[in-house]
Amino acid sequence: MNLSRLKKQKITGYYNRLRHFNQPKTYTITISDEYKFIWYQVAKVGTRTILNTLKDSNVLLSREDAYNNYVPAKVYKDYFKFAFIRNPFDRLVSCWLNKVYKRKDNRFKASDEMLRNMQTFSGFISFVETLDLETCDEHIRNQSSLIDLSNINYIGRMENFEEDLDEVFNIIGIKNNVLTVKNVTKSRKSYQEYYSESDIKRVHQLYKKDIRIFGYQF
Repeated sequence: MNLSRLKKQKITGYYNRLRHFNQPKTYTITISDEYKFIWYQVAKVGTRTILNTLKDSNVLLSREDAYNNYVPAKVYKDYFKFAFIRNPFDRLVSCWLNKVYKRKDNRFKASDEMLRNMQTFSGFISFVETLDLETCDEHIRNQSSLIDLSNINYIGRMENFEEDLDEVFNIIGIKNNVLTVKNVTKSRKSYQEYYSESDIKRVHQLYKKDIRIFGYQF
């Protein structure tokens, strides 16, 4: 191989890596051009309830459950942008109960041995410890990576869900009197009851970014 061709390949490879590194961050969003809002969806934080409530309120959605979308700030500068978050300790229990416990579809593509271990909550934590929480499945990913924190107007909390959602609807001008609740896990204990002392420390380490940014504790 001659030197000029080798040099060209190196330059091409460099720019390919640079282009990948500089790719804009994408999010799962729902947009209404009618009401001029963008909702950054955070999995396991009332997403089905919010979506169904919007539909039952006859809100026209321009994009619904749009995955991997780039949100250019200049284009949507006049839109109201909101998201909802949840205590990471609580969210992880909800994810385990809804997506893993006593299920056989292996959503997270775990090995057979790991899948068996994941039937205990502590075993599920062990699996989560193997993941990159900035890029993994959205149900496990850091909530702070699912929201453009530099381009957000309102962050509601699951702990005050109905009140915060009412406030969002009032701000964007949606008249709604009925919350359309979906995907509620039945017969669930308080999330604290699923944790051992060791598990608390492990999950605190895993989600320390969200815990710090959003001010949560066990």
